[in-house]
Amino acid sequence: NGKEPEWLKAEFEFIYDLRAFFALFPIINITQFANEIGINASLMRKYSKGIAFASEKQRLHIQQGYRKIISRLAEVNF
Repeated sequence: NGKEPEWLKAEFEFIYDLRAFFALFPIINITQFANEIGINASLMRKYSKGIAFASEKQRLHIQQGYRKIISRLAEVNF
């Protein structure tokens, strides 16, 4: 019929837990990331290893901090 199949219009959203995020992006220093967003570095390392789990409030704080860092990085030109 000449129409594009509906499945080609599919969109995907990737949601990571903290352990998967830091495993996928080892270039990000967990301690520095924690310090930058105002979270105890030891606790962040526990989150990244799956030893402890962030509450919904803490996950929101981490997400907001991450977005602020990404926003700052997006402004960089070389």
